[in-house]
Amino acid sequence: MTELERFLADAKAEFGLEASHEDFEQIRSLPEGFRSSCWHNNACPSISAVPFDIGPRDYSISCDIWIDAKDQDLRECGCDHQFSIVISSDDGGQFAYDSDSWEDILAHASKAHELLRAMYEETVRRGDTDAQGVLEAYEDRAKKYGFVVL
Repeated sequence: MTELERFLADAKAEFGLEASHEDFEQIRSLPEGFRSSCWHNNACPSISAVPFDIGPRDYSISCDIWIDAKDQDLRECGCDHQFSIVISSDDGGQFAYDSDSWEDILAHASKAHELLRAMYEETVRRGDTDAQGVLEAYEDRAKKYGFVVL
């Protein structure tokens, strides 16, 4: 089963959405390094960057792509766009990129993954778990990639 097939199966199991549902009409592939993270208690289906080999300690920065309803009136998150990439910290910091184009999201997913890897490597280098400080250190790069700092 491909990651796309797994995501569509999870979206059906968790949200009752068929692969042919209009919310998924643009999605022909998932970005490299992402996998399904659908869970019925979330507002909408999602995929997440595959975590890096982090060893014994927890890594508190994540990267998720949320797929909301195509129809803006049905969106759970109240966003202006159907798709959102969110890099967030357990400490509350976030970078986000939103679009109504899946192709645009695919193009930015590699930038998000690059940011996530750099931030992970920085936390390892620093030997600490202050994810918020790491997020702040990468704000300029995130903005350069088109992300909004929340």
